[in-house]
Amino acid sequence: MVSEIAPMILYLKYLVKPGHLLIFEEPESHLYPTNQSYVARAIAMLVNAGVRVLVTTHSDIFLNQINNLMQIYSLGEKRPKLHYAANERLNQTDVAAYLFQSSDRGTQVAQLPIDGDYGIPTKSLDEVHRALYDEVVEMEHSG
Repeated sequence: MVSEIAPMILYLKYLVKPGHLLIFEEPESHLYPTNQSYVARAIAMLVNAGVRVLVTTHSDIFLNQINNLMQIYSLGEKRPKLHYAANERLNQTDVAAYLFQSSDRGTQVAQLPIDGDYGIPTKSLDEVHRALYDEVVEMEHSG
């Protein structure tokens, strides 16, 4: 993890300023799930500090953390007493999401709607989890 995160921390500390565009390709790669969540929270802090951030990800953990940060923001005064700093909460108007899918006509890009209650839809990731779960259930009942 240190070898993955250290260059990013140094770059952020000494070179990135508000208004800059920062591009992360799968910042959660090679990180344990808890640390993926921390990276998502750090990216939210960057957005709230005025840094424009573009992220590619395949991580449902990363995406779910972003969704939680948007939900916490939208709850306002009704937000639960979770341990998030004010600069970790994300206004959904500061977030956009796109899905890239291969087709017979090349790569298709679709902007995903961001729901005020649930954030970015995770349907494609949920389908994989569901299929794996179904396999486990089938194996458990095959004996």
